[in-house]
Amino acid sequence: MIKKYNSKYFNDCANMLGKVWDLGSESSQTPKSLCQKIYMYELLFYGDLLYVYVVNNKAVGMVGLTITNKKRKGIKYRFYKYRKNKLMKDKIIKNKDALIKYYECYDYASEEIKNQCDCELDILILDEEYRGKKMGLKLFNFICEKASAKGLKNLRIDTDESCSFDFYEKCGCVKIQEQNTNAYGEGEGEKVFVYSKRLY
Repeated sequence: MIKKYNSKYFNDCANMLGKVWDLGSESSQTPKSLCQKIYMYELLFYGDLLYVYVVNNKAVGMVGLTITNKKRKGIKYRFYKYRKNKLMKDKIIKNKDALIKYYECYDYASEEIKNQCDCELDILILDEEYRGKKMGLKLFNFICEKASAKGLKNLRIDTDESCSFDFYEKCGCVKIQEQNTNAYGEGEGEKVFVYSKRLY
């Protein structure tokens, strides 16, 4: 069942993130458990629409969307920003600059593309145990319907080789940008992609 995100699913979602991605843990020499929480507060701050797929009272999937150029004011946004900033000051983080760079280097889209899209897919993730059951497709279609109901027209998706990026092509998204990049400025990097989908 797809439900609106609730704080009781925070740990489930954070653990899902840590199972799939490094989240800057290695480069910053920071325990992944802390990086998971930092990334979750980042998602909560920017996530204007955030939903979870719940099975047996546990979140096994998550999807989130940001409305472009929306001003983030109010208690909720201040709280998430405060929590993230407090965690970022933890002395257990050995290389804070590397962790900051992790967040900054995964913004692939050109300014022209950003201006063409009024919303961005922040996250789409499923616990490994529940993949291959079309839950990801359900989450994606669900968030597209919610976005469309809000009058949003063009969805942007930034992704890379660490994800099943061809999934978006199967969902009717169009690849509008492809390039090589490297998060830490060494080696050949990886291919990154930007997709878009017209919402109706």
